[in-house]
Amino acid sequence: MLAAALVLNIAVLIPVCAALLRNAPGMDEVYGPDQAARRIMTALNIGISVASAALLIDLALGVPETPAIVCLLALQIF
Repeated sequence: MLAAALVLNIAVLIPVCAALLRNAPGMDEVYGPDQAARRIMTALNIGISVASAALLIDLALGVPETPAIVCLLALQIF
C-alpha cells in the first residue's frame, strides 16, 4: 500500500511540476500568477516527487523505510 502511495505521488506530481515549470496555459488560473509562493510550491512538489522516487527505490531493494514514507505522506497533508 505504501508503494502504491509513492507511485501515485510520482504519477501526479511529475505532470503538475512540468506544467508549472513550463508555465503551461491554465496554470495561472489554478495556481495564480508566477510569484515567489508559486515557485516555492513547485520546489516543494519536486522535492516530494524526488523523495518518493528514492523511497520507492529503497522499497524495491528491500530496505524497509516505513517511518520515512509515513513521515513524507504526513507532511504532504500540511
